[in-house]
Amino acid sequence: MLALALQPVDTTPFSQGICHTIIKLPAQKNCFSAKEPDFRDLIIRSIDPYKKSILFLQRAYKKYDLVMVKYVLWLMVACLYIFHFLLFWRVVSGSTDAKTTVFPSKMGRGKVVPLPQRATPCSRCCLTSQRVLRTNLQLRKLKIDTYAENLVCFTFDGTSGSLFYKHLTKFHPVYGHYLEMAKKFLTAVFVQSNIFRASKGEVVWIISDDCTISHHIIKILHDVRIPFLAHSIEKKSRSVSVLVPNFHFIEKVGYKQMQDRIRKVSLATKKKPLVFWRGSTTGVPCSVPSLFGRNCSHKCEEVQRVELVRRSSEIPWIDAKLSNFVQWCKGKEFEHRNLLGKHKPESFWINYRGVIEIDGNVDSWGNRWRMVSGSVIFRVESPYISSFSEHQIPHEHFIPIAANFSNLKSSTKIITSTVPADTQKLKDIAKNAYEYGSKYTYSYEVQKVAQEIFSIWGESFALFS
Repeated sequence: MLALALQPVDTTPFSQGICHTIIKLPAQKNCFSAKEPDFRDLIIRSIDPYKKSILFLQRAYKKYDLVMVKYVLWLMVACLYIFHFLLFWRVVSGSTDAKTTVFPSKMGRGKVVPLPQRATPCSRCCLTSQRVLRTNLQLRKLKIDTYAENLVCFTFDGTSGSLFYKHLTKFHPVYGHYLEMAKKFLTAVFVQSNIFRASKGEVVWIISDDCTISHHIIKILHDVRIPFLAHSIEKKSRSVSVLVPNFHFIEKVGYKQMQDRIRKVSLATKKKPLVFWRGSTTGVPCSVPSLFGRNCSHKCEEVQRVELVRRSSEIPWIDAKLSNFVQWCKGKEFEHRNLLGKHKPESFWINYRGVIEIDGNVDSWGNRWRMVSGSVIFRVESPYISSFSEHQIPHEHFIPIAANFSNLKSSTKIITSTVPADTQKLKDIAKNAYEYGSKYTYSYEVQKVAQEIFSIWGESFALFS
């Protein structure tokens, strides 16, 4: 910062230049000097609009040689510098890519509200969520800090258009991309829905694969008007949570481009009378007690997906292979090389009349695009529920397969049938699935979640006409 001081003028050209520029004094007179040459032009530009006042002070100084005149001039230039410095700082600090949106509205015509650029971390936000998690005795018994890692609170202030977040429990950096997707989605929820202009509140979301948490915690948060968001949660914990789309859906903006591309190819493709599946070995061994029994030893062979491929290898109309060995099966490709197959993109799946859907670490996040693929989904029973699957009906939108694969062969055999009643049934299921899945666009999910959050925050309205 420029330091101006009363001192004898030194003999450097810069100091004399400043003096002569401002009050045009001879070198032997006392003047104020600048220690930072970089600010010379700034000072000159700062005093330019006030030349008349400075000329008056120049004449008074030369005529009366008054010390007071010198101090007044010094003070005026100092004030001008401070004013211009603050103006410059405001311009610099405000020159970001932040956007604004004008809500048309009931809040007054043309009111400009900042559009948050995703969420930003904060230290003094989400105070209600923190208080609830720290003081509630029931949550203490459940050991919330270890019971639900990656628990993140988001808070939105509609009057300022600000969205912030705070980690309530330990957060694993591996889920950093998921966090970015959550911020993207909530920014859309609070802004695009255009209903939170005068609202303020908090929401809580577990940013990891699995959102399952005790239903008691969800209920306690709900009672203090804090919605618990869940993209994949076990049915037993559903409670009053708000179901939101998973992070793949958010990243691909509702699979819009993929849906259009798949639909065009599907209509022009004659589907093979086979059931197809490719996937990695995600999942936990012994997750299905009725499949492996009580003596399950937690090995790669006891991962549900591995067992699916093993059993499918004995059924001629099922083409199911493992494309990647991870987690419990990492490094065991050679042992199970007969189960290994190359990865195939989504556009390849639609060449088959049927496709299998099975859980990995949680429910299958590709359900949304498979619903509009034109192929019949054979879904393995799952303990999870999601925003898309909650209202899907067996034999109307998909054909169910038992979690222990007891009916795998009998339920999939229909794919080879040429009986008109069977082929019509498959066409009807594929059509119903397409109509159901097409409804779940990115915009629809944004509005649906916005309605539920707004309702919990204590307001009531009819979002859909």
